[in-house]
Amino acid sequence: MDELTFRQLKDSKYHRLIITEVIFDYNMMLEMIYDSISITEKGYDAVIDSSMFNFTMSSFKEGIELIAKRAQDNGIRVRTIFDVNKYNLNIIKKIKHHEIKHIDGLKGNFVIFA
Repeated sequence: MDELTFRQLKDSKYHRLIITEVIFDYNMMLEMIYDSISITEKGYDAVIDSSMFNFTMSSFKEGIELIAKRAQDNGIRVRTIFDVNKYNLNIIKKIKHHEIKHIDGLKGNFVIFA
């Protein structure tokens, strides 16, 4: 996703734009998640494959912890589906305030917030 499209998406508070682009910039992804938590009223649902989970936890751990705290402080229900495996099980066990489900061999990532 280019910077202009990302800014338009942010300015709209992630509403009323139809965008079918893939975001490859991890900083944009993290910023979008952080922003979306502040406008989420009911819940935040995510599907995260193991490669994205491992990358995020190794590169953006502090950012993810800040997002989790913001969700908890705002009373947002967070439900996440992971591909839980022997490499990420200990980290996933430490995640609090999330409803966690597992799917073997999960490929791909997406988020829905309302």
